[in-house]
Amino acid sequence: MGGQRARVRLRRVVTLNPSKQEVAHLPDDHPTPFVPMEAVGETGAMDTSTEMPLGALRGGYTYFREGDVVVAKITPCFENGKGAQVPPLGGGFAFGTTELHVLRPSPALDGRYLYYVTQSAQFRRDGAAAMTGSAGQQRVPTDFVGDFQIPVLSLDEQRAIAATLDRKTAAIDAVVDKKTALLDRLAEQRASVINRAVTQRRDGSQVCTVRLRRLLLGIEQGWSPECLSRQTEGNEWGVLKTGCVNGGVFDASEHKTLPSQLEPRIELEVLPGEVLMSRASGSARHVGSVAMVTANQPRLLLCDKLYRLRFTAGIDGSFAVQVLNSAFVRRQIGVMATGQSTLKNISQENVKDLVVPLPSLTEQRAIVEHIDARTAALDAAADAIRRQIKELGAYRQSIITAAVTGRLPPEAA
Repeated sequence: MGGQRARVRLRRVVTLNPSKQEVAHLPDDHPTPFVPMEAVGETGAMDTSTEMPLGALRGGYTYFREGDVVVAKITPCFENGKGAQVPPLGGGFAFGTTELHVLRPSPALDGRYLYYVTQSAQFRRDGAAAMTGSAGQQRVPTDFVGDFQIPVLSLDEQRAIAATLDRKTAAIDAVVDKKTALLDRLAEQRASVINRAVTQRRDGSQVCTVRLRRLLLGIEQGWSPECLSRQTEGNEWGVLKTGCVNGGVFDASEHKTLPSQLEPRIELEVLPGEVLMSRASGSARHVGSVAMVTANQPRLLLCDKLYRLRFTAGIDGSFAVQVLNSAFVRRQIGVMATGQSTLKNISQENVKDLVVPLPSLTEQRAIVEHIDARTAALDAAADAIRRQIKELGAYRQSIITAAVTGRLPPEAA
């Protein structure tokens, strides 16, 4: 793939937004997969498990078939990389959010290769620059997609590139999965240390317990606008992700950038010393995770899936964090959490009903010092793993871009 390769506009080798007339003959009660934007991932995943009657979809939603490539058109979903090659479907077709462009590859274009083209940094960067529309509602126009140029390659070359990327991204994803599992094990070890420290006095006697509502002045919930999937730069504002409290340690890097068109809600800025709890998570082990804001990084806002807990003088904030991350409390959260397996939630009333150990303030501070000494090494190891996971994500993106722009030769199949 040299620089002298001829190039072709996508509109010459794809059908853009094919007509839903292809299924006009089917009855309105035909069960049909429906794909909202949240069911489209940022690394190629697509959840097609939701079904609706065809009659409720054909009038106003986006039509596509298995093998098509879909790309989010609206900001910031487009910049974040939301898109996928549609997986096999029982009936062969589905409908989805209106905020998708659909690209159906011609026989001259491999669908998997096309998907990776739409994930490349060049496609995303140029598409973002071509957006039109009002602030906060900008979209990538169909003409940009149609006019985007790709190298003219044989099907064998395209398939070799796609196969290379499938292998390389799968290998990276497998490493990320292993590192994520290691993070979970470190969190379990941390929770075990905490649990012993907060539930038993040094003489072996049990600590008295109270409902958390007796120790709360209030619970606040944040705001979750669509954000850019990158960290802030300069004076930009960011919105925290629920991952900022995973493992019981605040991670200020777990945020996305608020689009410049949106005004920040200043009252939701988090400050050092505040205690945050994950309200909802796709992982049952992370819902209800708690951490204290320690990094003095300004301009970070509370998101909708985080609670900000305000306590009375009867409990030390650092001790509250340790108690709420203990196995004693985690077991209660596991029982209280509701929702589907893909998203667990804990309500404010559930949080207030949690039963927590409550020693004296003097004991609380001594316990925190003991826990900090015992968990320092675990926290350092977890921080290193999180950095590695972020680096792997950046490496994954760079490989895709290099391959589809000709800087990474395909490997032998």
